[in-house]
Amino acid sequence: MVKELKSHEVTERISPIFEHISQEAGVPFASAHFFPHWRRMMDIGVARIWENDGCVLGAIFSPDVFNGNLRGLVYFWFALPEARGTGRPSALLSEFEKAAAACGCRNISISSHVAVSPEYMERMLDQKGYEASELVFSKSL
Repeated sequence: MVKELKSHEVTERISPIFEHISQEAGVPFASAHFFPHWRRMMDIGVARIWENDGCVLGAIFSPDVFNGNLRGLVYFWFALPEARGTGRPSALLSEFEKAAAACGCRNISISSHVAVSPEYMERMLDQKGYEASELVFSKSL
């Protein structure tokens, strides 16, 4: 069952998922940095998190700088391997879409780390009516 987390629940509920995904993707995760900042964003109403038995989705809500419309940005959306293909990740996305619409968002953006199931993500998002709209490149310094 999908549950929207309160800021005080975040560390305990999603830390195990983040640790696994960090190992799977080969990307370091600094929990001592991440959790206090994300909780603060939740407390001021900019960020929200939903959790569903091995899956987590975190989003930031902000005005689009180009047109001023409210935009929902999925900042992270992770599922443990045993949760993939169960419908739980999709249920999180559906709950986020409802919340974004209720907040007045006119656009939703989702990005995905290429090391974590990009084919699965692409198929799911395509089935839900999403289309590629941006291309992001990264460089470590």
